[in-house]
Amino acid sequence: KPKVDLEVGAQRNENMTRTVWSRYRALYVTITLAATTTIGAAEGPSVVDKARSSSESLRDTAELKALEERMSTADSNAGMKAAASALGSYWDKRLERVEKRIERLLDRDGIARFRTAQKTWRDYRSAEVVYKSDYYRGGSMASLIGNQKDADLTEDRVRDLEEDSKGEQ
Repeated sequence: KPKVDLEVGAQRNENMTRTVWSRYRALYVTITLAATTTIGAAEGPSVVDKARSSSESLRDTAELKALEERMSTADSNAGMKAAASALGSYWDKRLERVEKRIERLLDRDGIARFRTAQKTWRDYRSAEVVYKSDYYRGGSMASLIGNQKDADLTEDRVRDLEEDSKGEQ
């Protein structure tokens, strides 16, 4: 039987993980920063709504930058998983807010259709996360990739819905 140097294999796996993660993180931060610089505060129907929205946008931008910084400085798999999970939670909160804003704009039938669409989208997101993380089944990257995919898909959905709700106001 050939001898396997587990320490070298583990080091190689860790180096590969860091390299892949560094490239992915750099691309993610670049895309996210480009997107956040083009998105302004949502226009509300009143001065109060505009001020609230602007304040919310500034708070969101600061929180998002802090989370991105946390992602970029994580130096362990556990740190990266925690940062990706926190980013996912951030986007879930933003999704809840935009869903409420859209529902305020719709009548009863529109709300029912919107909720059906959201349920279908959530089912898709769950299936896509499982599919993407399955590439790394059994490895330490699986949950990290799953958390990141969840955050990415949720961010995309939030941005789409925010754009939709701006047009409706």
